[in-house]
Amino acid sequence: MTKPSTANGGYPNVVVTAVTATTSVAPDIEGTWKGLLAGESGIRVLEDEFVTKWDLPVKIGGHLKESVDEHMSRLDLRRMSYVQRLAKLLSGQLWENTGSPEVDPDRFAVVVGTGLGGAERIVESYDLMNEGGPRKVSPLAVQMIMPNGAAATVGLQLGARAGVMTPVSACSSGSEAIAHAWRQIVMGDADIAVCGGVEGPIEALPIAAFSMMRAMSTRNDDPEGASRPFDKNRDGFVFGEAGALM
Repeated sequence: MTKPSTANGGYPNVVVTAVTATTSVAPDIEGTWKGLLAGESGIRVLEDEFVTKWDLPVKIGGHLKESVDEHMSRLDLRRMSYVQRLAKLLSGQLWENTGSPEVDPDRFAVVVGTGLGGAERIVESYDLMNEGGPRKVSPLAVQMIMPNGAAATVGLQLGARAGVMTPVSACSSGSEAIAHAWRQIVMGDADIAVCGGVEGPIEALPIAAFSMMRAMSTRNDDPEGASRPFDKNRDGFVFGEAGALM
């Protein structure tokens, strides 16, 4: 008896019916693609206070062209981590782009990858406890911090019940999510899936950590030309905020 496996081949084709994204180039997928084709860069000099406060060696990066929080309610801002809010925004846009189809929840999967989850809520909760004790920690802290929070947000928003999963594999998390979604479909566990990746905003600690690894470019006088992975004079990568679902 042949064991079910994608390695056996003969699986059906899987098609992409909609894509959405928000990036440092544009707040939507159409603008991002158009900008990339025109050679536009989303990397700029960072004007955040933390850059000068900590005298960070890296002073460039790509913030989102349009803030996620502009689209959120006060309740969302209080009850969701950044990656959850980003996932909520993108999943709403994606579903609208598909025409909001009626689907069987038990045949509908969600796979959204992320590197850390709501990391900023860990810092905030620790600071609150330091200042006022454990009762200052939000009862929603766990669901805001957990890495699967973004996928859970999408699953609840769209009503998916054929698996709501979160690959956590550093920079490959989003790509791995797409592979997992494909596998769910070809193995017959789902008919439709929303998949992709989200990540937190540019902050001081990640810059410091990657800088200590000597992994980041310090070509601060040339933001647009700093990211050059195939150049013999490359000196590291550059942070750029984004999120994308399909």
